[in-house]
Amino acid sequence: MVQRLPARPGDSTEAIETPALVLDLAAFERNLDAMATAVAASGLRLRPHAKAHKCTNIARAQLARGAVGICCQKSDEALVFVAAGIPDVLVTNEVVAPAKLARLAEAARRARVGLLVDCEAGARAASVAASRARVTLDLYVEVDVGSRRCGVASEGAGALAACAASLSGVRFAGLHCYHGAAQHLRSPAERSTAIAAATEAVRAAQGAVARAGLDVGIVTGAGTGTWMLERDSGVWHELQPGSYVFMDADYGRNARDGGEIAFEQSLFVIAAVMSVPTAGRAVCDAGLKAFAFDSGPPAVHARAGLAYAKASDEHGVLDVGAGAVPVTLGERLWLVPGHCDPTVNLYDWIVGVRDGRVEAVWPIEARGALG
Repeated sequence: MVQRLPARPGDSTEAIETPALVLDLAAFERNLDAMATAVAASGLRLRPHAKAHKCTNIARAQLARGAVGICCQKSDEALVFVAAGIPDVLVTNEVVAPAKLARLAEAARRARVGLLVDCEAGARAASVAASRARVTLDLYVEVDVGSRRCGVASEGAGALAACAASLSGVRFAGLHCYHGAAQHLRSPAERSTAIAAATEAVRAAQGAVARAGLDVGIVTGAGTGTWMLERDSGVWHELQPGSYVFMDADYGRNARDGGEIAFEQSLFVIAAVMSVPTAGRAVCDAGLKAFAFDSGPPAVHARAGLAYAKASDEHGVLDVGAGAVPVTLGERLWLVPGHCDPTVNLYDWIVGVRDGRVEAVWPIEARGALG
């Protein structure tokens, strides 16, 4: 069931039905421009991660500002963007299921499609699918640079790259080196230390590939919390930040040094107060089904003295502090998600607002594309 539109262009923001996912378009556009300008000035490539927004309109806005393509995290997600005409999509994940590989190979008839491998069996499976479809898939060797998730150790990158380079239907395209665990280290010093170690791991992997007699290709990776460190490292060629377009409460807890670009909070959930049982407690209509809580509860934006205390399925309970302006029935609150990516996946629409009016309502086409 496709949900009804929460608003229409021209509506006042006060007319948006709640709960709704809302984008401050002016802040969003400043975020897009700041990232595009900073990466272009460095001479590196920008390939933003679309798992943050899952929205083809946003992907097009990123490409219009010079991005070379986008990243996706799942094969079905990638297919949505290829079908919408995005010409270059990298699945930053291992895909080993034959049916999923067959679909990616079919998509490679219409776009450049890449994926990650961290074992020879994965590379061979991709080769089979691409050869059957008579297309070419880009393969990136994923290197574990500190996250302890997927990926080969640096010294194993050369042998796996050589395997990929020897197979039909696939092209060894480079190394995928993303330190996800570093993105939310709170202090600049912690993040710098983590990416310095990751940089050494990348250099070791590059050496292993060179010793295998291959060109290293593109080293791709980085995220919103560390992208300036990867940019300035001298080893990454392509940057993959995603959350910078929106930001969230968890990224807001990261301390920054004076040289870091500060992206603005542009993504909110508007909720309405539906009960005020006591002077110290109010209840809004956005609960567990309106936010991802893996990074904590949402923050209340621009409303001093209010705190989102707890949630049930469809209720959000707010603590009203002493001295806070009293909460009124029907009052609309702008809430900052704790984690933007999985929160976006809960909604069908992004309502874009500017100067108190709805300017656009964009479908989140890749919502629920989990395969």
